[in-house]
Amino acid sequence: EYRFGNQTLNQTGLYQEVFINQAGCDSIVNLSLEVVEVTQAGNGITVEGCEGANPPNLNIPNLRNEETVDWYDAAVGGNVIARDRVRFRPNGAGSYFAEIRNRPHGCVSAERTRVELIIYPVEVNVEEVIVCEEENVGRDTTYSFNEVGCDVLNITDRISGISPVTRI
Repeated sequence: EYRFGNQTLNQTGLYQEVFINQAGCDSIVNLSLEVVEVTQAGNGITVEGCEGANPPNLNIPNLRNEETVDWYDAAVGGNVIARDRVRFRPNGAGSYFAEIRNRPHGCVSAERTRVELIIYPVEVNVEEVIVCEEENVGRDTTYSFNEVGCDVLNITDRISGISPVTRI
């Protein structure tokens, strides 16, 4: 929103206003206004990753071609941790704040968008099963994935349920 004399402007266009100075003389002022839209990404984004893998790239969806992102460590103020990066790969879990910027004009989003990176640990499930036959003793290892796509290691140890016979 832009105030021009008695007008409140919010659209691109040509505007004219008459201003009168203290001596009563008038001046006509013409204004060519270009309103630059900047994507407002919303309240927050959550990105999930898995322990042991590279952290995923963070990005803001639906950017315009002329927009880029500056990444900060705080919602207000703070430090720039990556400039002019539509995609950003952080070192680890945490909160990161994206400020969208229009490259040609330098206009920025009204607020930074919080992007939360959550890293889930690898799950390890160990189960011991007692078997009666000695030849079935051993270990089975299988891999699967949990609901967020992280590795799950399933280990089944088969141990003997037969007590050794001691001869005297």
